[in-house]
Amino acid sequence: MEARLVPLKLTGVPETAVDLAYADLAALPDVDMAEVYHRAPLNDLSRAAPWLLGVNMLIALVFAWLGYGLLSTAPLLWWLGAAVAACLWAIQSGYQQRKRASTASVAEARSHAIFIASLVGGPWAACPALFLADASADFRIVIVAMTMGAAGLGAIALARLPWVALTYSSLLTASLSLTLLPLSMKSAIIVLAYGIAVALVVTLSYRREYKYAGQLMESSRQAEIIALLLREFEAGSSDWIWETGPDGRLSYVSDRMAQVLERERDRLLGATLMQAAGRARRAGTWRQMAQKMAAQEILREILVPVSTRNGAMWWQITARPLFAADGSFRGYRGVGKDVTVRRQSEINVLKAKQAAERESKTKSEFLAVMSHELRTPLNSIVGFSEILAEERQGPHANPDYAEYAKSIHQSGRHLTSLINDILDITRFERGSMSLVEQEVDIVELAEVCLKMCRQAAEETRVGLVENHAFTQLEVVGDITRLRQVLINLMTNAIKFSPPDSSVEVKVERFADGRVAVAVIDTGIGIEAAKLERIFEPFAQVDGGLSRSFGGLGLGLAVARRMARLHGGDVVITSRPGVGTTARLVLPANRVLAATPRRDSAGQAA
Repeated sequence: MEARLVPLKLTGVPETAVDLAYADLAALPDVDMAEVYHRAPLNDLSRAAPWLLGVNMLIALVFAWLGYGLLSTAPLLWWLGAAVAACLWAIQSGYQQRKRASTASVAEARSHAIFIASLVGGPWAACPALFLADASADFRIVIVAMTMGAAGLGAIALARLPWVALTYSSLLTASLSLTLLPLSMKSAIIVLAYGIAVALVVTLSYRREYKYAGQLMESSRQAEIIALLLREFEAGSSDWIWETGPDGRLSYVSDRMAQVLERERDRLLGATLMQAAGRARRAGTWRQMAQKMAAQEILREILVPVSTRNGAMWWQITARPLFAADGSFRGYRGVGKDVTVRRQSEINVLKAKQAAERESKTKSEFLAVMSHELRTPLNSIVGFSEILAEERQGPHANPDYAEYAKSIHQSGRHLTSLINDILDITRFERGSMSLVEQEVDIVELAEVCLKMCRQAAEETRVGLVENHAFTQLEVVGDITRLRQVLINLMTNAIKFSPPDSSVEVKVERFADGRVAVAVIDTGIGIEAAKLERIFEPFAQVDGGLSRSFGGLGLGLAVARRMARLHGGDVVITSRPGVGTTARLVLPANRVLAATPRRDSAGQAA
């Protein structure tokens, strides 16, 4: 019964540390289980053979001394000579075999051992046939007992080599059983049963030991694989492995850890992890980790500072507590990773973020202050220019002055609108924007905003069309902010629509209960890649065509923020050269009641 252990192979996957480890094993010669298992007992037998054969000769001399005068002298002397000669020849042959043991195979050594067992056992197998029939009843007992004892002792001595043991014991018990058969069938059967029992004991013992040896070899093989994988991991990774005892002192560290710390590996053993890292216990994260280890908790990606000869570093520590089968604490086993570069990047990003936030705050404060300061004189300009344009104090001496005042008034109102947008953006950035909510008829509000934009539409020859599916639709919201959003969307549509085109405004309701005010134009349109960018403050669709329409690029940014403050959104769909649809969408939970518009037949439109 032989078994062979062959290296395992992983196929169909990319080459990894596992594949490299198995490749290293595959480079080793195949292991023959029988070769490994039987080599040692054969060598042991070869070394012990002179002693065993010497004892065998001594027993033969004792038997001859006991039988002298009770057995035929000539056969007894011939038998003694054969037994001694066989032993001497076996000793000489074993000596020669040991000299070439390094080149001889297990099969050759085993065949030689079987031959020696047959040679040495031959005289003992012949002993019952030669002396049993003529011996006295008492001496027959001696012959039978000595033969059976020799068979049993030989089998026990050679049990690790079952072929040799079975050859020797079978030879003796078979000869004794055949010799006893004519004298006493019962005795012959007993001896035969004894021989079979010895053979079974030898075979079963061998099978058990052989299986156990195979398991040990497989365990050794697996340990070799694990060791190779560990070496590959340590060689190709920035991580390292460490282990502590119950006292928190390092009992194992990988070579990688010693390389990182630039210290000898043996000098790290026996120190705590904090001592190895050159940090004091009072350090914040180290103190937290020490508390977790004292409580035998799992350590998950804890960042700790480390001091080395080359300066400060950061480690990421992950570990689990180890417990014995009886529940006693055995220490910690974990991995460490050098995350200095990542940590430094995080610090740099944090510093840059803080600097950007400071700059943004400074910018917002500057814009808020400047916008507030600009609004005061602008109010005067708008107010007085309106008075002059309407000639409330009487007609002007020069009729052109009224037109000039009207232009000043329009420019002032435009500038006021821009400043209001800037103020709204700064409020959003500072988080100070709030809503004054009330019940609002969104249909009526859309109509009001349309009237407010009608003059601008007439000036650019753009028609305004209402197409509502409702006569009334009550929502909850800030009427001022909602009006601001709708006016922004409508003025944008008018601004980017060509002359003699139209802008359609309609109120919609979706199946999920949301409502929307859609503003649809047939203007220049927007490319899909730029749809999200147009909601960024001060963003323009491009630097050419759209810039010719003026504006700071704050209208849509303010509109979306206002809508999201209501829990809704501003959604834009567009196709270049076809037109754009902008929707103010409000969530269903803001809708109170709706009255559908009905046609002449009384059906809902």
